[in-house]
Amino acid sequence: MRGYTGKDVDGKSIQVSRTVYGTKKDTKLVAAELTVKPARNAGGRKLRQLLEEWVDIKTPGWADLTIRDQTSRAAQVASDPIGNMSVASIGVSGVDRWVARLRKTGVGEGAIRNHGSC
Repeated sequence: MRGYTGKDVDGKSIQVSRTVYGTKKDTKLVAAELTVKPARNAGGRKLRQLLEEWVDIKTPGWADLTIRDQTSRAAQVASDPIGNMSVASIGVSGVDRWVARLRKTGVGEGAIRNHGSC
């Protein structure tokens, strides 16, 4: 069963799906609940959007080298596929896949820790 819950910040339609064990009436009740009360992460912002906002907010208080380093780190994270994921949907497996991609491209453990600090 699928329910339409509105549009995200980019204007794309959001649907949530649930498996319902029961009658057709039970399915219609769940569909109505999902449509009236959307999922918590419906319309959630992408990680890249939050990183951009974070850099904008923090930049005035940073030294020049900090601006360079943190802006670079944020841009690297945002350019990875994880940057296009909704923050609410990333989860542990998403972070693990991101770290695996970094390792595969030859990024060392120290640099991986630095990526996580932005």
